[in-house]
Amino acid sequence: VMNALNWLDGSDGLCGGVSFIALITVFFLSLKPEVYQPALAIIAACGAGAVFGFLLFNLPPARIFAGTSGSMFLGFLLVFLSTVAGTKIATALLVLVLPVADAFLVIAERFLSGVSIFEKDRRHLHHKLASLGWSRGRITLALILFTAIVSYLALQTKTGEKLFVLVLSFLTVIVFSLFVARRVQKNETFLM
Repeated sequence: VMNALNWLDGSDGLCGGVSFIALITVFFLSLKPEVYQPALAIIAACGAGAVFGFLLFNLPPARIFAGTSGSMFLGFLLVFLSTVAGTKIATALLVLVLPVADAFLVIAERFLSGVSIFEKDRRHLHHKLASLGWSRGRITLALILFTAIVSYLALQTKTGEKLFVLVLSFLTVIVFSLFVARRVQKNETFLM
């Protein structure tokens, strides 16, 4: 998760926006009667407040960046808050389905093409959308909106339903990413 959020930090406001939504979701989940952990809700609220202050300067056009240390810290914070109470792991995984699915897809693409999985490239979804001509603002808005919808579903579903929503969300990200990759290939072929 830490590395997935680090990889998501390739477009202005994206890592911070997804992290903000995830922290707000953990905040509300921590206050639900079946979980009720106000101490974790306070930590999540503090994290969300810090990320909100950061986002004021990180939204497109960004004036400051989280960098590797900042994005990995956000990933660490989310993993910590999720694992302290076992009931939040499924919710956190659901909320972070976008960066996790993107990371799995990029690793698979690199492995299948015979490139080191640690090699830097432009295979991430936000890079592919930029190749199609999407602006940074549009990329950030679309992917944060997707995360917000999934977060809402995460808060509204019960534990048994979360698996179905997780699989559906994961497949949605994969199919959309493959569709975008195909469009990028067509555009590159057309330009040659």
